[in-house]
Amino acid sequence: MSWHPTATKLCKYQWDLIHNPKCWVDGSCRSGETEAMVLDLYGLEPIKPYVGTVKGFIEFLLSLNSGIGKSKGHTAHLAMLRMGKIKLTKKGPKPANTAPFNTADSNRYIYTKKGGWIDMAHFMFYAGRAYRYQQQK
Repeated sequence: MSWHPTATKLCKYQWDLIHNPKCWVDGSCRSGETEAMVLDLYGLEPIKPYVGTVKGFIEFLLSLNSGIGKSKGHTAHLAMLRMGKIKLTKKGPKPANTAPFNTADSNRYIYTKKGGWIDMAHFMFYAGRAYRYQQQK
């Protein structure tokens, strides 16, 4: 096994994956009813206190004062457009309306078998951008 100073974590995970199949299920990735079935080989796991579940995120979304989680029709349309808005700052463009999702209690990062770790703050912003794009077609 080779140990490179900048890739120690990657090399250790590769070693473990090859020689210890039990490490394929990492207990530290558990989040409620969801369990990660693969390791993040590049060290991109989420900040653990913000790891949550789909159910937890839905509850958070429904509890927002903006009412985005309960909105329907034209109100939901406007809410989705708001999610994709950008504000210009000295450091460049940033999402304008996703701040509540940055701390989303303990449900900012959700693990899915198909998509891996999903940052729900980024997901909401890009869902808004995609919705805006779809409306322009």
